[in-house]
Amino acid sequence: MLEKWNIMISKSKLFEDISLQDMKTMLDCLSPKVVTRKKGEMVARWGESMAGLGIVLEGSVSVQKEKADGSRVILHI
Repeated sequence: MLEKWNIMISKSKLFEDISLQDMKTMLDCLSPKVVTRKKGEMVARWGESMAGLGIVLEGSVSVQKEKADGSRVILHI
């Protein structure tokens, strides 16, 4: 499923010191899936249960905190 992404994933900091074959073996054990999100769509919310690890394959993600008045502060892009 991730064949077209393997080279790009192998160049990420997370896998930089791991051989391509070892990375593929590791990913197979994690039962990866590709999820597509639309621009502006939430990936996760504070306090929600999360299972797994996310790797952004295309685009970018910002980490934001919502204040009591409903405004948002960008913590990281």
